[in-house]
Amino acid sequence: MIRNTISHFLKKQHELYPSYVGTDAFDLDKYRRVMYEPYREEIRKEDAAKGKKTEELVLSQNLKLSAEAGNILLISDEDYAVTFTAENILRMGSSFVVNDPGGRILELVQDKLIGYEIVVYDLRPGHRINYDPLKHVRNREDAKLLAEVISARNTEYEVDDLTDKILKMSEGMEDAFCGIQDILKPFHAAGDEFSFEEIGSRLTGLFILTSKEYDLQTEMAICQIVSGINHCWTESHQIRLYLNGAKRIGRALKESKLPFILMDRSVVPVRKIYGEIFLYNISIQVACRGYDYETAGYFALRVGVDRERRRKVLRRMGVGKGAVTDGPMPMLMKKDDFLNLPEDECIIVTFRLPAIKDKKICTEKQI
Repeated sequence: MIRNTISHFLKKQHELYPSYVGTDAFDLDKYRRVMYEPYREEIRKEDAAKGKKTEELVLSQNLKLSAEAGNILLISDEDYAVTFTAENILRMGSSFVVNDPGGRILELVQDKLIGYEIVVYDLRPGHRINYDPLKHVRNREDAKLLAEVISARNTEYEVDDLTDKILKMSEGMEDAFCGIQDILKPFHAAGDEFSFEEIGSRLTGLFILTSKEYDLQTEMAICQIVSGINHCWTESHQIRLYLNGAKRIGRALKESKLPFILMDRSVVPVRKIYGEIFLYNISIQVACRGYDYETAGYFALRVGVDRERRRKVLRRMGVGKGAVTDGPMPMLMKKDDFLNLPEDECIIVTFRLPAIKDKKICTEKQI
């Protein structure tokens, strides 16, 4: 009985998931009520009084999002990640931090950011600013952050032991180096001193320029920047993070309180660094054409997991209150559906609404 019901359900999946924006299956009014219009009226009035535009994020060509709706995970190639980031930066009115592989985002937006103080930290080899990792170790928590970054890439180091040594090194005890002096040596280069304490106290855009390849020093710097901003963050200083490449940023988001958009080609490094719970707690996830089966399988399972739809799925399977089934939840989309998604389309998955399909952001069309 259950097997026949599942078969019938999978045949009908195209009628349920995902609904395409612009068709009868997509409820635009419901989307706006749930995802776009939860702005409080007083926020709109405050913004108007300050001459500030009310912030919104862009998910796709036709869908906008309340800036308060949650964090975003974007799975896409590097080119679309640049487009997605640039479009959203230009729509926001708060301070931001973005890691920018190759400097492409800075080139796209710097002349359009009116009223912003633009700060550039260039961490590319041959361009590095003055940066001493130990200078930003103020306590054991900061030392542990560096230890976790280093031990994740160098398994011969244990976190607790390395934390103790880094803490001693930050206090000037040079005999604590014990083989890690090359990893923690400061960058001495022309340019400004590495400082981020005032980010957010005024309208600021911080661009962290990195190479496209991973290097440990860059990961340490990004983790310390995000950690430092978190330490001095207050509710009056609105700051959003745009972080490209989970491997590049390492554990930067581990304890962060700041709203973020995280971009990567795959869920694999995100899952490896942050774990499954972190992934499922990102409330809005946008998937473009997949590049690996693990990512495709993850999104195939995510489509349709909101509570209301899950109950409908179980009812279709003949599973009611108190019923037991040893079968897995059927995938409402196949892995190949994600791997073969048209180049100009994306799937949007949220905890609050059924999955949505739409065209990707198009720079020629202002949303």
